[in-house]
Amino acid sequence: MTRRRISLLMIVSLGLLEMVCSAQDTPPANVQVTVDGAVVGFSGPILMVDMQYPLLPADTFLRALGATPTWNATAQRLDITFGRSAVQMWSDRDWITVDGERGTLEVGLDTHNGVPYVSGPEMAALLGFDVQWDQPSLALTIGTPSVMPEGPTIAATLLEVRQGPPVALLVRVNETGEVGEVTLAETPIIQRGRAGEDPMSAQLADLLPGDLVEIVLDEANTAIGVRASYAESFGIIAAISGNRMTMQDGANYPLGGGVAAFGSDGAPLHLLAAVGQAALITQNPQDNSVWRILAQRRGTPTPPALAQPTIAAFTLPQYAMPLGRGERLELRLIGTAGATATVELGATGQALNLPETAPGVYSGSFTVPAGLVMLEQSLVARLRAGDATSEQVQSDHVVTMDGEPPVVADLLPNHRSRQANPNTNVRANFNDGAGVGVDETTATMVFNGVDVTEAAVIRPGGIVYDPPEALAPGQYSATVQVADRVGNIGRAEWIFSVPTVQVGILNLTHDATEALRTGATINVTMQVAAPGQAASFSIPGVVENVPMTRVGETNSYQGSYVVKRGDAATDAVLSGSFTAADGTLYEANAEQTVTITPPVVPFAITTPQADVTAPRRITPAGTAPPGSTVRWTITYQEFILAGAVASDTVRADENGVWEARREVDLRLMLIGMADGYTLTAELLNAAGAVQATETLEFKARD
Repeated sequence: MTRRRISLLMIVSLGLLEMVCSAQDTPPANVQVTVDGAVVGFSGPILMVDMQYPLLPADTFLRALGATPTWNATAQRLDITFGRSAVQMWSDRDWITVDGERGTLEVGLDTHNGVPYVSGPEMAALLGFDVQWDQPSLALTIGTPSVMPEGPTIAATLLEVRQGPPVALLVRVNETGEVGEVTLAETPIIQRGRAGEDPMSAQLADLLPGDLVEIVLDEANTAIGVRASYAESFGIIAAISGNRMTMQDGANYPLGGGVAAFGSDGAPLHLLAAVGQAALITQNPQDNSVWRILAQRRGTPTPPALAQPTIAAFTLPQYAMPLGRGERLELRLIGTAGATATVELGATGQALNLPETAPGVYSGSFTVPAGLVMLEQSLVARLRAGDATSEQVQSDHVVTMDGEPPVVADLLPNHRSRQANPNTNVRANFNDGAGVGVDETTATMVFNGVDVTEAAVIRPGGIVYDPPEALAPGQYSATVQVADRVGNIGRAEWIFSVPTVQVGILNLTHDATEALRTGATINVTMQVAAPGQAASFSIPGVVENVPMTRVGETNSYQGSYVVKRGDAATDAVLSGSFTAADGTLYEANAEQTVTITPPVVPFAITTPQADVTAPRRITPAGTAPPGSTVRWTITYQEFILAGAVASDTVRADENGVWEARREVDLRLMLIGMADGYTLTAELLNAAGAVQATETLEFKARD
């Protein structure tokens, strides 16, 4: 045939990548043809058209597609039966008939030593198959067309195919970063293809870590369809360091969490050994992260010897934020061989060494211990070889670990108390301190052996149960349990009793019928069965054990409390404590709760004052929300001169007052008293950002 240049491709055929690279270390590579995942073997040679398209022995190839070919050597015609379709082709002609209708071919039918050959990609597409021809890797992939089912869809990055049973995909969900397993249906529809191209039918074995997958779920959240996509690029690797790969053309890509490198012979290749090599790179099309490197050279697990220790990648395989007590964090570091690998766990002060499990590969795990709390911090790794140390490399993910369970406290009635009021409710508060936070949906309460969670009221920070009837005399038990957002469980158990004979507190009341503010007084009255040794009342979070005084010779005790600046409470349960004459301690709760609303403290400057000439020495002061941070600065103006006099950062006290920690002398060394001064106060948030600004211009005298 004169219109095409045909090359014979046999055992010593095209080397992968040798079109742009030297042949060093490059083994021969053959065209590989797969149909629905099954490799097709050919007894005869394979031809190439202009080194671009494969011509395949027609009989073997067409039968692999399920077609029936008949070769008429005399007419140089190939008859093909495929289902109900009939196809005819003639040697050295670029046209074809399908069910009697004539069409045009790009490659057509050819013969070699009397054997008919057809274009693999063209013929498979003609018969209705999905076709992918990858010219650099000489891979022809053919699949029976499939239709993706409909249903809820999630987008994720594939981390691993788990064979089970059941077979499942381990993925990282793109929207949330959550890592989890998705179980596959018995016969899911699977498609895979390059990003931007139509995917084709594929097998489970075709899915690779790093693929961007769209997973279609049924009502049971089982995957009934998986559409995978990937991106590819080709070039020479200039450097791999610190979880980044730089190409010779300047392109820079992040490494995926499960990045793996292979040589042209299919053997594993150490990442650092891929530097300087031409490579075919497979990437996640969403973030361009590199997950697979197919390099020019042969595979070798040994990294090259470098003058300075180098960390190519520091990853946390399959990390799902956050981790709770007892859960394991897997760590993997790839770099220089024969070194000592150390990983610092954020700002916790803890560190661990990773053993070298293969040349230049350091891996291990860390189990979250009780009490450890680390929120959204990066791990930092380094390698030390002799006196040389690598640059620090941060992990590919920030890490949250919480080994501290929530605290269940403020138990009411108090543990081992004799509760005089049979109409009491049972309550507990909970918090997670510096941890990831309480998951209120996990809160449960068991009262006297019965789970009363459904009847209880669960609110942020606590749970309350009101028994439907007055409690009969006797002993009662309560258990409250709650978990935080990583599954650490906090628990509290307590008992109390209702006495058979009311010899303790008969009644506990107060006059705080409305929300109180600073300066208001709350008056509390306690009625008891008989005078005793002492009485007091408490308001949780506000004041504890305020003494109460017996009123004359009565069985009544009274006490009061004046609300201070900074006090705050919302529906707080006022409790009373009474020690009877025989030493028995009784406790009771008032039915009416207490609410204290702290005053709104304005952000302002109070010293110096506007329109008042200040003395030579002043102490800047003002008001701000209690506990807030204020930065103050005094500047001066003198004719054309201006500058700073003093500045500092202070915190407002519990009453909302801020004041400079030292007196400021406004007299300047060379100028004396300036024409004017400006005091600027800035209200800062926890991150140090300015939330509000107050400015006061004033004059001062010597």
